[in-house]
Amino acid sequence: MQQFFARFLIQSILLEKDKKRKKDSGNINVGHFVIYNNKYANFEYLIKKAVDLHIDFWNELMEKIPDVNKLLTYGHNIYNYMEDISNLFKELCELDNHDTKCLKIYAEFLKQVSNDEAHSNPIFEK
Repeated sequence: MQQFFARFLIQSILLEKDKKRKKDSGNINVGHFVIYNNKYANFEYLIKKAVDLHIDFWNELMEKIPDVNKLLTYGHNIYNYMEDISNLFKELCELDNHDTKCLKIYAEFLKQVSNDEAHSNPIFEK
């Protein structure tokens, strides 16, 4: 008889845990969602700024007499933005590595702007 009650008690506990797990799995972690969206907005902003800097760099380079100081400044800023974008992309992937929009934007950025197909192709394959 004791075995029956012990078994019943264990089954009740397991059922309660299962119900709680199912209930919790349907909930969205709002804090996680907010953090991800803030980082993603910053990610898009940095990409836009990096694209603008690339355009400015190439426009300056196409001048008859390019200003070397401007080119150095653009190059330095581009490098910094590229590092920031890469780090932010890694953070976003740690939070949600299945966001196809984020993956596609970064892969396109690497391919079209940075001319880095070696790093963009594996991201496209995800």
